[in-house]
Amino acid sequence: LDRGVMAKFVLLLLLVATMLGGGRGGGEKEDSTSTRPCWLTLRSPRDGGRYLLGEDIEVHVGGSERHARGRIKMLLDDDLDNEQDLQLAEGHVGTLRGMEGGMHKLTVTLVDERDEAICQHTSFFRVEYWLPEISITSPENGSFVNEEIINVFFFVEKFRNITQSQVLVHLDGKEMISVDASSHHFALDSMNAGEHILELLLLLPTDNAKRILSSSRCYFTVRKPEVRVLDPVYLQEIEEQEQESEGGTSVRRRFVMKLMVLNIPSEARVMMRIEVSNGLNALRMAEKSDGLLLTWEDGDEEVASKEPEVSVRMSLHDIREEAGDDVRSRKTAFEADVEFPHLSNLLFFNQTLVKVVRVPAKKRPLSASCSNIFLDVGTNDGSSIRRFLNPQNYWFSSASFSWFKNLSFQLFPLLEPRDFCVWGIEGNPHMTATLAELQRELRGQGVNCSILTDTLAWHEAGYLDMMLDKRDPLHGLASSVMPDHPDVDHRQEKTERVKSIDLGALLREGRRQIGKDGVLILKMDVEGAEFPILRRLVGRGELCDQVDLLLMEWHRSSVRDVPGGAEEAIKWILEAQGCRTEVWQECSSE
Repeated sequence: LDRGVMAKFVLLLLLVATMLGGGRGGGEKEDSTSTRPCWLTLRSPRDGGRYLLGEDIEVHVGGSERHARGRIKMLLDDDLDNEQDLQLAEGHVGTLRGMEGGMHKLTVTLVDERDEAICQHTSFFRVEYWLPEISITSPENGSFVNEEIINVFFFVEKFRNITQSQVLVHLDGKEMISVDASSHHFALDSMNAGEHILELLLLLPTDNAKRILSSSRCYFTVRKPEVRVLDPVYLQEIEEQEQESEGGTSVRRRFVMKLMVLNIPSEARVMMRIEVSNGLNALRMAEKSDGLLLTWEDGDEEVASKEPEVSVRMSLHDIREEAGDDVRSRKTAFEADVEFPHLSNLLFFNQTLVKVVRVPAKKRPLSASCSNIFLDVGTNDGSSIRRFLNPQNYWFSSASFSWFKNLSFQLFPLLEPRDFCVWGIEGNPHMTATLAELQRELRGQGVNCSILTDTLAWHEAGYLDMMLDKRDPLHGLASSVMPDHPDVDHRQEKTERVKSIDLGALLREGRRQIGKDGVLILKMDVEGAEFPILRRLVGRGELCDQVDLLLMEWHRSSVRDVPGGAEEAIKWILEAQGCRTEVWQECSSE
């Protein structure tokens, strides 16, 4: 039985072998791709991969430890794309550039010297219709000064081949330069004054014609330096003096002109030249864009001219190269007949007519009554009072005290600091002696000054606990009644118990004294307490009825439950019809 089974098995093997041999003997061509070994694989683009529109897609083949020699044919979407010799087991065999969005098929075939296929691999991949984006971050529809270098910053996203692409720069419709997309920055200089359009074009990285992937545009303005005289100018009588020899009086007069110097480049050395038709001239360095007060004091008839208007000639000159050291070192010159040096590099010139307003002399006897009031709530060491009374000494100080420069510029000469009674309120007991000395000093100078020490402004009268500044051993920086203030010492064993007054009642008393035509300026810097105080004052209508100008410094982080934008909301409320209060505000970094 075993022999019979074995014989049948041998016969079956012979039959299968005969059938296979007959198939090859039928004259059909051998399929080399199924009979010859292939050690080549397609590593990139990977089958099922996803790529961004505009991205360079590198084609890499790989193999095993045995070398696959021959030629590589690449067919992209069934069209021959590339053909080259392959000498190594793996390597870079091509780059697909400028691919359209959608599904694509790449077939890589290894062929021998008879152009017969050894083996092939196919990959299906997708190019996404996700366009790269370029955006200009600066300048962003801004304004710049003539001769100032304008730094342009841009950002490219959704783009993997950023290092191989270029950004084409168009200025006012003309092609200017080309920069690397990866640089993110370039500079424009020697710009002409006027309106400009800047456009950046992100180009597809290809050897063929330029193709734009994305673009971004912005508008900016380049302005020339200029001087503007504010109409009117003032002829002010500032003092009456008895003449002992003649028994008469003479009036000293002050001629006041307000100017705006605009668009001065940061590194410029500019001389401003002013010539007035009444014979008054001025020469002054203009080192930055600013508001300027020019004053002349003279008893001549020329200064006291009865003409209702004067002609003013204004010019700006660049003195970086041409002027001598005597001009460069000269900060200012106000004379009736100043001799101007030769200034040739003209940046700006204009001539205009302005009205002359006469301001009569004022007598200001020291008395308990007031015509105008400056109320400093949160007086601290009195620095704000000093700045209010002598703004010219602080014009070039930090921006935190720009309020007082703007005040003097707007009010002078119709109102001067000495036309105001000065009131102050400070609760920090460590400031009591300093403020008492300041009050004595100012009263000795004829200023009607009253400073309430050891007293806090609040929305009602009573007593409050004050915590002192933990950063300062003298506790003079940011004492506050707000427990959330970041700079007070929350671990103090003993707080200061301080009397509080109703700020609304004090404002009503101030308005009663100065009447409806007087000016009441309220400066408030109270380390976070401004929110509960103003909430009550606004709700009771006491701010709009009493205060003409509110100088407000906000401390948002000092009160946790204050909603975002509360300061803007208060300002918006005070801008309502019928509210007399104007708000100048600054935000503290604390």
